Amino acid sequence: MKSHRTKHRKGGLYQSGSSGVVQELHTRQLEILREKEKRHAEVSSTEKLMESLKREYDANLKKIHELEYEMAQTKPEIDINVKKQLDYYYGLLEEGTDTRDSGLSWIIRTIWYLEEKFPPFARLPKYLASDSAASLLKVK
Repeated sequence: MKSHRTKHRKGGLYQSGSSGVVQELHTRQLEILREKEKRHAEVSSTEKLMESLKREYDANLKKIHELEYEMAQTKPEIDINVKKQLDYYYGLLEEGTDTRDSGLSWIIRTIWYLEEKFPPFARLPKYLASDSAASLLKVK
């Protein structure tokens, strides 16, 4: 008796007498191909996004370097101006000159704002009593 399980080549697959199995294998093969194409598209999209982000990163990094260079160029000028301001405010403080009619406390606050440690008592006006000088130093 001859077997019904003859094998012949159809669509690149060997098929036994049952066409249902072949159909399932063919369907699965198509699903795998679609999934593969989908994954390739996702990879391509991700690579494009990464390239775009890399260009943006490089542009930002270049801008950061430009700004850091500019800061380095302007820092000496800023330091000179801050020094001039501090000298001016210390002069006002030593003289006891209140140019704003708000007492000497605004001068002390301005010196602190310019990130200077508070001057020693010697920089305060000579006419101030130590109690007054101490209360001025507590101003913030």
